Amino acid sequence: MLEHELAERGVAESPLWFEQTLDHLNDTSAEKSELLVKALISGGKLGIKAFKWIRAGGSLPDLSVPEWLQPPARAAWPVPSPRPTHPDPAPRPSHPPRTTEQLHANDQSRRRDLAWRT
Repeated sequence: MLEHELAERGVAESPLWFEQTLDHLNDTSAEKSELLVKALISGGKLGIKAFKWIRAGGSLPDLSVPEWLQPPARAAWPVPSPRPTHPDPAPRPSHPPRTTEQLHANDQSRRRDLAWRT
């Protein structure tokens, strides 16, 4: 019911956020300050550990991409040219232009062939 109401109002938070908010809804100011102090102490301890590790000469892990995740080499093939790059020494025989009736008859015969094959 609470999630439905918040969704209607445009609040999109995780269920963990609801749980934590409800857990600390009735906290007194003393409890809130105690939580803040605990958080600051934990952050300080983490900072001291990081400082000691850096001072001891700790090296960072190798975060580069492993060899097996490298992209493959670029694949490229030559594309044939639609026209010859040099002039043709022997001209090809030219066919006489077709009429519309010839083209229509050729199309009709192709359709019959396709219908017969299927």
